[in-house]
Amino acid sequence: MVLFTSLYAQEDHRQIEHKTTFGIKAGSIGSPATRVDRSKINGIQGLYGGIYLNTRFHKKWSFQNEVDFSITNGYLFIEVPMVLKYHINDKWSVFMGPKLDILLNNDLKYFGDTDFKTYGISAEIGIQYNISKRFFIEARYSYSFSKQINFKHFPSNNRTTFRIGIGYRF
Repeated sequence: MVLFTSLYAQEDHRQIEHKTTFGIKAGSIGSPATRVDRSKINGIQGLYGGIYLNTRFHKKWSFQNEVDFSITNGYLFIEVPMVLKYHINDKWSVFMGPKLDILLNNDLKYFGDTDFKTYGISAEIGIQYNISKRFFIEARYSYSFSKQINFKHFPSNNRTTFRIGIGYRF
């Protein structure tokens, strides 16, 4: 009986550690390092939305894969963040990791003298607050290591963004 109870407790503990959830999220994008503001509306330079899969592999740690769609300054992106998340407690977590940025509309020529790169790499760091079991809010800062949209007249234009959003977990 003691052995059965011990095995049951260990099995139950593993189920908590390896829980996988998925959900949706959306929000607004600000871009503090951008010098060209073609589609800035009341401080918002873009919008994002996407889906995510979060796998908890430890009481305090999880790994989150995402596929996000965003529009920033009139450019469309697919973004694939892969972040490691540390759960401070039931309400707060912090995360960081790399992000692949894929530019979809690289044929746009707002200025005749523009170079486009389809792929870029960013680093992302953020914080999340769980409002309830289903809803959360997040804030993220992303710094691009690549110049995907390089205006000849504005050579320091990299894609650095700040995001605030809300999400729903199923």
